[in-house]
Amino acid sequence: MKLLGIVILYYPDKKDITNIESYRGQLDKLMVWDNTPVTDFQYTFVHEDNITVRRTGKNEGIGKPLNEAVRYALQNGYSHLLTMDQDGYFLPGRFEKFIQTIQANSLPDIALFY
Repeated sequence: MKLLGIVILYYPDKKDITNIESYRGQLDKLMVWDNTPVTDFQYTFVHEDNITVRRTGKNEGIGKPLNEAVRYALQNGYSHLLTMDQDGYFLPGRFEKFIQTIQANSLPDIALFY
């Protein structure tokens, strides 16, 4: 399994970064899409190889970032895409169970796990 994640942010704060920390280590790559029009927010993980931060300086909505993530996943051989809101997080141990559920139900016609 090759797992890409995307989280779409809008005026993020430190709590949102804590939420991201709950799952980013389990991903092969994380795309952070910051929809904040103007910000000086500094990401603590901006220099990590498996994380890409994109800021366009305007609110692109949700559809454009998700479409970009799907396109990137398809072009780069990812088998799965995790989409997260900035307030979403995993409790300790839950991400591993999430992955186990996906692996146990690896059928080509299943497109959504929650």
